[in-house]
Amino acid sequence: MADCTVYVDADNQAAALAPGLLHALASRGLTATSIELFGNCKAPQLGHWRRALVDHAQGVMVRCTRVPCHSQAADAALLLAVGARLGEHLQTATLIVIMSRDNLMLATAQRLQDLGARVLVCHGPAAPAKCNVDTVLLPAPGASREALSLVGKIRRELPAEQNGGYRKSLVGALLRRAGLDRRGRAVFLASLPGLRSERTTGDRLLFI
Repeated sequence: MADCTVYVDADNQAAALAPGLLHALASRGLTATSIELFGNCKAPQLGHWRRALVDHAQGVMVRCTRVPCHSQAADAALLLAVGARLGEHLQTATLIVIMSRDNLMLATAQRLQDLGARVLVCHGPAAPAKCNVDTVLLPAPGASREALSLVGKIRRELPAEQNGGYRKSLVGALLRRAGLDRRGRAVFLASLPGLRSERTTGDRLLFI
């Protein structure tokens, strides 16, 4: 088994992808010696990632870096962390795994490879990463326990329309109260299998 260090953009990728990530690494004969998580201090994604890794990556060193809730703050922290260890990674030929679909992270992966580093990009369901770096597209995860809990909260607390849908504005307000920022709300909705929406006069309906 070859060693790798994993850098996770927790603000960009859902924690429900953690088992798929670890399975993808193992299927390639890779063992994560450490997993570095980067996320903002207000949204819950960083905690979700840590819990998912505690459940599925026992014995692996997991470190969390919390950053202020500013645009690209987590990206900047991840870049600095990779840069600080780049000499070590080059010397030991350790594979650098970047878990993100952010364009800045893809450009970083490409630059690292150009500098001679071994790099692998992983990300969840989306258009495949447009870079010349080896990329793993992870399968769509099932809804996490946290997501299922929020689904139950929506169904208990919000009034459903006659056709069974929930007004998107009300769903958004409930998710904000639950601590999810804009990206967190998008990640949560994207994690729900079978979610569909329907445009109506004045608001969009979500069928959850």
